[in-house]
Amino acid sequence: MKGLFAIIKKTQSSVFLSENTIEEGLSFLSHRGNNKKQVLCSNDLNSNPRVGLGICSHVALETNQICYLDYIYVIFDGKLNNVDVVKETYPELKHCLTEEEFIAHAYQLLGEKAFSLLYGYWSLILVDTKKEKLYALRDPFGNKSLFYCQTEDCFAFSSEIRPLYQLFPSVRAKNLNAITAYLLWGDIVKHNQDFFADIHELQTGHFISYSYQESLLEKKAYYTLSYKSCLGKYDPDKVPELIETIKYLFLKGLGFHLDNKTQIAVGLSGGLDSSSICCSARELRKDISITAFTAVNDVDDGETLWAAKIVKHVNAQWIKVSCTPQQLLDEIEHINFFQSIPIFNTSSFAQYRVMKSAGEYGFTNIIDGQGSDEMFAGYTAYFQKFINELFFEYLFLEGIKEAKNLKNSNLSFKMIGVLSLKQFLKEGILNERLFATMKRKSLLQSLNPDILQTYFHAKREKIERKETLNDYLNESYTKFLPHILRWGEHSAASSGLDCLMPFADNRLLTEYVFNIPSIYKIHKGWGKYLLRNAMEGIVPDEVRMRKQKLGFYTPESQWLQAISNQIKNRISAMPDKENIINKEELFNHWTEFGKENIHFQQFAFRCMSYLVWRNTWE
Repeated sequence: MKGLFAIIKKTQSSVFLSENTIEEGLSFLSHRGNNKKQVLCSNDLNSNPRVGLGICSHVALETNQICYLDYIYVIFDGKLNNVDVVKETYPELKHCLTEEEFIAHAYQLLGEKAFSLLYGYWSLILVDTKKEKLYALRDPFGNKSLFYCQTEDCFAFSSEIRPLYQLFPSVRAKNLNAITAYLLWGDIVKHNQDFFADIHELQTGHFISYSYQESLLEKKAYYTLSYKSCLGKYDPDKVPELIETIKYLFLKGLGFHLDNKTQIAVGLSGGLDSSSICCSARELRKDISITAFTAVNDVDDGETLWAAKIVKHVNAQWIKVSCTPQQLLDEIEHINFFQSIPIFNTSSFAQYRVMKSAGEYGFTNIIDGQGSDEMFAGYTAYFQKFINELFFEYLFLEGIKEAKNLKNSNLSFKMIGVLSLKQFLKEGILNERLFATMKRKSLLQSLNPDILQTYFHAKREKIERKETLNDYLNESYTKFLPHILRWGEHSAASSGLDCLMPFADNRLLTEYVFNIPSIYKIHKGWGKYLLRNAMEGIVPDEVRMRKQKLGFYTPESQWLQAISNQIKNRISAMPDKENIINKEELFNHWTEFGKENIHFQQFAFRCMSYLVWRNTWE
């Protein structure tokens, strides 16, 4: 894991650029490594450099960590997993020893077309001093973050937001609409997480290029995930081939993360995704030492009983990571500081605690199961989409059969009906404000009415009509999953770790699964039907076929009730400089905490989290 930072001056006469400026930016990424290198890029030793690059790492940096090849500079964070394959196609690249050198030579050979050849998890910045052009890229699915901003004088890029905020006062304006959406809805999946109006996250599968000769900024997609937007017809004869291919591609991708390792850390919940990682690692490497980290709480067993079965099955060392509401209060400022956005829920806290523990045990990376639900259809909402799709295609008998088998996923037809009605009301009948008034009236009354007015009148991105399950899965994987991956990456980075996500960085697996018709994704009431079958003989059946899904589980309502007075006191004590929260109204509704109104409990927690986050920037 590394930290990247870069500045490019818009004009030769702009503010003076020095290595000290780059070093100052890197100082805000010191948790990613105290070993720093910086360089000023120029093709003319007598000119004032226009571009400065910097990189930091916990590993001692060699000179070639900032690759300089003829007229090209490259800084890179992550790992490429297809270098040998590309070298077979392009023998001119066989002599490249490092990934940075490989990228520079590939760009020399192919120009921008080289970017589409890069498989794995990564972010990078490349400077072409001959063309006087800078490129900033991140991987196709969002495993690594990269942020950027621009001022009157320059553009800047960073692995995290804080260096940009600290060095450039003009980009510090808060995005009040984003903050309002966070407080009102708290949807970690669909929220764009753009809490600053002038600091942006580079879109996955895209690059930004800036020609400082022509003062021209361009944003382009170098990769788009193709998929089959169709239901298809279920053919039982095709299933074995699908399952075997998925098994092969998943094991091959996971094996890449195990290469040259004698031990690994895995965040183990006891669900199918993390269990697949643990058990497949043991299947591939009988000799490797596996340490499983599981979040445990002080209220109930949560996922512990399921995780115990996997630990025993793979003979892993088991670290049970204690998570309590008091720890949440004690550490929320630290979490929000390193995330650069306010924590959404207590589940994210459990994820953070697991990764912190892995760092304390001396690991440099941890393997996580994010991405499987979005790829293989694991979330409850997907069942509603799938059954609707069956009826829409006039496959009434198949739809009825799936509805009858919903018990296999711990669901019922009534639950699916309620989800459908809720979606219809929210998207088809009621506008956002009316829906919020019906379901979250006390929340609306606890927010500044002027800011709410602005929020509800703001233009929204038009929601494209989606007709198939694969349409929804594609949206989830390419648009929403990066929000979740950012939390994992930043949580790991705060403890000096890389977060490895084999369901989100395996391009061959992803492309194969997304080109399977959706009729195979959910079958006989089982979500993740293909993955469950691919893991037969690897994951114990009692875990492989379990119905319940919890993830990074926490007893959220019990926790929030236990610390409700402390939440209230913190909200009361902290300044709200943008005056977003109407504290008097909020406290007037506080009795709803004891009525187990989960919407209000979560809202009050987000109010506290927001104010804690807001005050980390002062």
